[in-house]
Amino acid sequence: MIEIDELDFRRYSPAQLAAVRPSLERLADITRRNLRLLDGVLGVEGDDPAQGRKL
Repeated sequence: MIEIDELDFRRYSPAQLAAVRPSLERLADITRRNLRLLDGVLGVEGDDPAQGRKL
């Protein structure tokens, strides 16, 4: 298992990283979708995904 908040990927083998990459891509897609939904609730407009976090 790889901690998703771990930024030092050097401690993992390329095979381990390749194995979790599809799951991390899916998580990123879900996170982007959730941020867009949250921005809609907050009334943040525009295509800039960072805009919602600037509030």
